[in-house]
Amino acid sequence: MNNKILFAPIAFLMLVFGVFTSCDDDKEFKNVAITAVEKLYEPTDGKVITLENVSGIFFEWEKAYAEDNSIVYYEVLFTKENGDFSNPDYVLTSNNNGSLPSVTLSAKEMNRIAGLLGIEMGGKGTIKWTVRSNRGLNTMLAKETKEFSVIRLSSIDLEGADLYIGGDGAEAGRKFVDKGNNVLEIYTQLKANQEFYLYSEKNEEIRYFELTNDNSVIKEVENMESTTVNNNAVYCITVDLDARTVNFSTIDKITIFFCWTSAQAEFTYQGNGTWFLSGYNVELVSTDWGFDERYKFVYTTNGSAVHWGQKNPNDSRPTLSSNQEYWDLAPQSGTGAWDGEPFKFPNEVCDADDLSKYLTDITIYMNAEEGYTHQFSNIREK
Repeated sequence: MNNKILFAPIAFLMLVFGVFTSCDDDKEFKNVAITAVEKLYEPTDGKVITLENVSGIFFEWEKAYAEDNSIVYYEVLFTKENGDFSNPDYVLTSNNNGSLPSVTLSAKEMNRIAGLLGIEMGGKGTIKWTVRSNRGLNTMLAKETKEFSVIRLSSIDLEGADLYIGGDGAEAGRKFVDKGNNVLEIYTQLKANQEFYLYSEKNEEIRYFELTNDNSVIKEVENMESTTVNNNAVYCITVDLDARTVNFSTIDKITIFFCWTSAQAEFTYQGNGTWFLSGYNVELVSTDWGFDERYKFVYTTNGSAVHWGQKNPNDSRPTLSSNQEYWDLAPQSGTGAWDGEPFKFPNEVCDADDLSKYLTDITIYMNAEEGYTHQFSNIREK
């Protein structure tokens, strides 16, 4: 009798639990019938797109609908001209994690996809596209397919050579840093209205590159072609060899930023992608656990603050002899006092009994020789 009494409420609870679990499962995994996309709007059939002349390519189509009025998700399918959408060559999720009936591709992204579809660099080819709507496991191909042609970018291949800057208006002979993915970068001072140029060099073979469209596009030329800037400044010049684009950003100033107090001190540019701060007084802050020693750097770029901190996060307090990778710099997300991955001052400038005991010189390197890093030197008592 007792067993039966106990069994009843347990069985009831299991039934209730099962019902709620089933409801949750339905909510998450229920497959809903959806409609196919009726119309593809952009790019139109037969359109020819010269990637060199556009910043992006816009794809748009008519909405599909789900029987329960829930969100429908979309993928754009690409194939070669004679391809089969049952086995697309490339699949792209639409905007807003797939929930919008549109997506914009940069010229560089479209150039890469065209390459995957077998179109040669600088060549012209036809791409077929359509859209697949989906909700859970249910998918529907659009009722239309369209074709457009692209003329690919002629990506610049340095063939293992390094890229340099030359001319009276620049720090001549300095080498760009290879950032990977055919992107090169240099931090350098340029003089207003004085000529500079870009060139590559390998085994005594020199190739020249011209900057056009207000210094925003790079192309190879037979002879040296110079350009200028309007203002004296330290610049970060970024070259994308795949997209053949160039971006100039001014480095208005660099400061060290002590996280606890937000106190800052400014560096002076020394040339060769280095900044120097002499006699910086390390002023730590007393805390319940002893003292706080965290800092990072603020690069004011085109008038906006970008915080730089640890490239290789490590929360231990270092020594000057710590692994060199500890000191490497990388841009951080956010500009709050504690955003990103701050550094910690090394043991050699930290004294628990005298929190502002030490002065030190600090050098920031942003060049091909040292990389993007910093170091402390000439430590002395105040």
